[in-house]
Amino acid sequence: MRARARAGYRCASASASACVEASGLHVALALSKLDRHDYEEALRAISSTLGKCLKVKPKLQRGSPQHTLLVRRIKALRIAAALIERELR
Repeated sequence: MRARARAGYRCASASASACVEASGLHVALALSKLDRHDYEEALRAISSTLGKCLKVKPKLQRGSPQHTLLVRRIKALRIAAALIERELR
């Protein structure tokens, strides 16, 4: 919740779970308004970021916090790219 508060996100609900559900609804509504061009542009950005992450990975010491974070980020970017590719089919 802390990151959302910094980004200007405010939830009127008293419970955190209601805020998550509400934010998920906002995301679903926003995604329904995307067209093919938006998905292709997002896929280009994700692919670019993934390539940069893969390029830097060998330079980090295995087991370091930076390496762990990067490995998780690579996994998340691959999942995001796969979901966008599925949406484009």
